[in-house]
Amino acid sequence: MRRLALLLIVTALVAGCFGGLARDHVLVPAMALAFDGVEKSVHAGIADAVAAKELNTETAGILLAEMERLHAAIAAGDREALRGVDWPTLNTYATRGVTARVTKGELGVNGAKLHLRRIAKFNEAYFKALRG
Repeated sequence: MRRLALLLIVTALVAGCFGGLARDHVLVPAMALAFDGVEKSVHAGIADAVAAKELNTETAGILLAEMERLHAAIAAGDREALRGVDWPTLNTYATRGVTARVTKGELGVNGAKLHLRRIAKFNEAYFKALRG
């Protein structure tokens, strides 16, 4: 019985270690692969909000700086730096950017679906990477 308990404890510890490794070596690199498309959509969403006078240029500059911080954190594979990025706000502009790109004719319906799926997967990976 003791051996079984010890085996379960060791298994739990090893599984916990692998979770951290997966976040560092799988999720953040996957985010890096998706980043270009997500970044384009965020930029388009911010530009659309500025054009609609819903966002002033100063706030837009702050959001663009936040995107640079996100890019640097992903490029460095730094999960701690990711914690300091306001991705939920940027995510709002990413989805708005897809709509703006469709309106401008830059994306069709299928392209928009693919971009929205990419943003959703990026969002999921972001929050999973923060765990641990």
